[in-house]
Amino acid sequence: MPANSNTEHKLTVRKGPAEIPQDPRSVFEGSVVLSHFFNAMSLLFPRGEEFFIDSVRKFADRTPPELKSDVKAFIGQEAMHGKVHRGWNEHTQASGYDVSAVANLMESALSNFDRLDFIHPALGLSVTAALEHVTATQSAWFLRHPEFVGRLEPKARDITLWHSCEEIEHRHVAFDLLKVVDDSYALRVGGHVLGQVLLWGSAFYGLGLILSQEKSLTVGEMLAELRQNLPGLAEFTRNNVEQFFEYFRPDFHPEDDDSRPLAAAYLAEKKIA
Repeated sequence: MPANSNTEHKLTVRKGPAEIPQDPRSVFEGSVVLSHFFNAMSLLFPRGEEFFIDSVRKFADRTPPELKSDVKAFIGQEAMHGKVHRGWNEHTQASGYDVSAVANLMESALSNFDRLDFIHPALGLSVTAALEHVTATQSAWFLRHPEFVGRLEPKARDITLWHSCEEIEHRHVAFDLLKVVDDSYALRVGGHVLGQVLLWGSAFYGLGLILSQEKSLTVGEMLAELRQNLPGLAEFTRNNVEQFFEYFRPDFHPEDDDSRPLAAAYLAEKKIA
């Protein structure tokens, strides 16, 4: 096992929040555009989480005994994330936004991913490890910036922060498994770059698709909203850029980040076992 692995923390599979935001245009206070950014990100999770689960299951026969319980809990947590976000997405669709094209795009891209096995059989696992780093560092940013996440509608905030805490909890699992399967630096950074392209390409496609159906808001009004929220967006973007380059560090490990106590504190405050 890698020396930095965080095996002393037991992962818990929890039920997600039972309620989802009811008005897709009001997910984020004062901004329809940012509301739809969160709606668009939610669209990626159900199929994306299935991909993550499949990528670790693929190497079940090579998972070391000391990592097996974490992999099992990782699968349980990711399955619950997909379930909750599927409900969110179905409500977005039912509210008059046709988002089916995003699900079709995700299915087309990810269901055929094994065709890239000729590059490396663990490329999918490498993409998973990298995207788990992205989600965990974004999650830590949310927990460190209550002034931003506090503008989320309460149900959306509950889902986002519950999801965030569990991303921080299991951030090491796919990475540690990848190091066991193949500790190649080229494989790790290759999956990182590919994962970033898939993530942000799909996210902005989804955002554009939803905004194209937002007939009550002009382009000028959308730009005005973005300008009003520029400080928070700039901080969020800076965090993403910094963590993108952090992953290239040869001795990088997800547990180098110190956000785990933030997740534990939130779960304790909300009495989420």
